[in-house]
Amino acid sequence: TGADSIVAGPIGATGATGPSGSDNETMITRIATPRVATTVDNTLPRFDGTTGALQGGGSITNDDTGNVVIMGTTRIGSSENYTQIDSNGHQTMVGQATVWDDLRISALSTNTGGTHPPGMALFKKNGASQGVFLFWFDKSVEEELYFSAQMSHSWAGTTLYPHVHWTPLVNGTSGHTVEWGLEYTFVSIEGDFSDTVTSYGKVHMPADAVLIAGRHYLTPLTAITPSVLQNGLSSMLVCRIFRNATDETDDTYDNDAGLIEIDFHYEKNSEGSNQQFVK
Repeated sequence: TGADSIVAGPIGATGATGPSGSDNETMITRIATPRVATTVDNTLPRFDGTTGALQGGGSITNDDTGNVVIMGTTRIGSSENYTQIDSNGHQTMVGQATVWDDLRISALSTNTGGTHPPGMALFKKNGASQGVFLFWFDKSVEEELYFSAQMSHSWAGTTLYPHVHWTPLVNGTSGHTVEWGLEYTFVSIEGDFSDTVTSYGKVHMPADAVLIAGRHYLTPLTAITPSVLQNGLSSMLVCRIFRNATDETDDTYDNDAGLIEIDFHYEKNSEGSNQQFVK
């Protein structure tokens, strides 16, 4: 609603009331009275998306302590890419809102039991210090380490991207590469472990033509696309990591390679699961 108000202008040229320079005139101004939608408990009003008509209280409340409370499911983002918080406060991420993390396996947490374990030897030290050590994989024989790993409750159940962090002992020759292999079997709870599958990789990052001693390299291995028997909560990997040293075509670096860590990049669509054993 609104009301007409008479607003007196300054004295005109002949003394009349009205805008400066006008005679015997008044300025009529319509002042709108604010329309306030009042709802219970400071709830923000909700309007019809087509007509604009007030529909009553919505799901957003500003309480007496200044907190903003949103009831029901909340989505932030676009229709296809968004972060969602449901009525229980559980967060999920959809589309491009998902994030990536590493499932990390330190080389020093692996087991050396097997036919050909790599030797552990000095990597770096400072003067007379004890120094730090790595497992060094030989060129003349296939050496290996063993480990198992459990997928996080935050995992989206999508493709895994295993990769190896490593370093050369000495400088290489132009075009030389180290090929790493990951032999594994993989299954969810209640599933049966199958025969093993092996992923390989020899393309290192950074893409140096000549390997540099002591430089940190990352070598991606073949991606792992889980089946419906492998993408469940707390899926387990049982693995062997090795240098494919006897392959004269793909492993051409003629010296030891030091293993730092084996990781799996995985996609996260939540901070965890809603229940202990149910996503």
